[in-house]
Amino acid sequence: MMKAIVPPKSIIVDLPYKVFKDNELERSINENLKYKRSDLDNQTIQVLNHYLLKFPTVYIVHKKEYEKYTVYVGETNNIEARTKQHLNTDTKNRDDWEKLSEGEVKQYIIANKHFNKSLTLDVENRFMQYLLSVDSIDKVNNRRPNPQGEYYPEEEFERIFSEIWVQLHDMDPVLFPEEGIIRDSALFKASPFHKLTSKQQHIEEAVIQIVNGVLKSKNKCDSDSSTLILLEGDAGTGKTVLLSDLFYKICNRLKSINNRLQQYNEDIEEENYEEEDLDYEYKQSSIIKNKKTACIIVNHKEQVNVYNQIATKLRLQKSNDELVMLPSQFINRFSEQTEQGRGIIDKPKRCCDVALIDEAHLLNTQANQAYSGSNMLYDILRRSRIVIAAFDPNQILQSNQRWNSEKLEKLLGACYRDKKSSDNNTNNAETLSLNDSISVNVHRFILEKQMRMNANEDVLKWIKNFVYNGCIDTLPLCNNAETKDADSDTENKTFDFKVFDSPIKLFNDIKTKSEEKASGCNGHGLSRLVATYDWEYKSNKNNPNAVNGTWNVDL
Repeated sequence: MMKAIVPPKSIIVDLPYKVFKDNELERSINENLKYKRSDLDNQTIQVLNHYLLKFPTVYIVHKKEYEKYTVYVGETNNIEARTKQHLNTDTKNRDDWEKLSEGEVKQYIIANKHFNKSLTLDVENRFMQYLLSVDSIDKVNNRRPNPQGEYYPEEEFERIFSEIWVQLHDMDPVLFPEEGIIRDSALFKASPFHKLTSKQQHIEEAVIQIVNGVLKSKNKCDSDSSTLILLEGDAGTGKTVLLSDLFYKICNRLKSINNRLQQYNEDIEEENYEEEDLDYEYKQSSIIKNKKTACIIVNHKEQVNVYNQIATKLRLQKSNDELVMLPSQFINRFSEQTEQGRGIIDKPKRCCDVALIDEAHLLNTQANQAYSGSNMLYDILRRSRIVIAAFDPNQILQSNQRWNSEKLEKLLGACYRDKKSSDNNTNNAETLSLNDSISVNVHRFILEKQMRMNANEDVLKWIKNFVYNGCIDTLPLCNNAETKDADSDTENKTFDFKVFDSPIKLFNDIKTKSEEKASGCNGHGLSRLVATYDWEYKSNKNNPNAVNGTWNVDL
């Protein structure tokens, strides 16, 4: 077996962020290296300096105000020229750089002997993904996600990045927390900077093409012309990751269109241009004067909080709940109002251009105290030109979320029921009458690859057959080793598959797993049966007969 190649250690310097004169940057780098590594000789320092100034680098500009950081992540082939560009040019025409350049600002410059363009772009993208999840960071600035495909030396990326992060953690543990804490956080899991699979990329390209086509069309916001894009798939197939990526890209796309519309409106006021001077995209979009809007909806308060943090940190919204909201908030906002300020359910008002819904299976399908309608998805469609919804009927949790089987079958289509090959069911499009008043153009896409469980195909088939068909077959092999029973030792296994014959054994094993302190948000292990996906279990009712208030129910 060939020995794994260990990539070279990265070089990191922390410098004031300013325009350096003449050879001042080189001298500052030399001084920083000597301060960090007094054992380095002059020749070694010159070599490291060469990598920092002449090789591709990744840089992190950071500014601290009121215990919160604003950061900018970038990559460049010439750090000196890029610094001058940001400080001399970008500060004049970009709000983010104007604000970031004020006060005490510093930057980390990161180099590696093996850095090339593709590798630095992947490092930059991973930094965006990680820093978005850091509690001490208020804003993360960058223009685009840039995950790369195959390249050399792609196989070194994970080791190089982890080694860089460890160095940065030692230098500033507040700005760069332990990697395990980042990876187990809710924000990391919903980040728009994950590297998509080829199937996710193909679906995303098709969805964006549909969105662009609708935005350029003459269709207005009414029930006869709404477009519904369904992202169907089981738990763990990457629906949320894809939806988050779409939300980020669509918001930036609409921001660009809005900026051009604003500039055109200003030109009209100054020059009295005729409407015919608008290009096709402007003329055919919803309206010239009104901004285009996109929002993300989820019927889960904790997940609303996650998306609010993502949207605010990435400057998609200025404050919480501008673009992120519960379905009842969305319906209320886009309805005529009563004197008490409550939305009238059967009187839509205004229109959202693109509404994205995560976990659309959690939407209510009947009225309750906070919602007077009969189907939230239908009411969102009546207030949107385009709805992009992630949907899995097997994750419906409550009775008020259940669908009539015929309506659900009509919505999801035969492609989902039959579980056909994904090559045959991509963009299964049709015009659909959901009820007497709502007719929509439906496009369906299915995600099938299991990304949450690192299990082999036999294990996944066994689980699906048990969950969907109620069958218990012969236990499959786990990771090319014998399947483990509940009492077996499973150390150093990337995936652990156990079947218990006692709920008490299951409880004890889950409890042990939950108490692991090696990683996880705030030092706790992840265990889906202990609480929800990322949050501690909390109950409004305490046990009056227990000192600590817990119920401690034995199964």
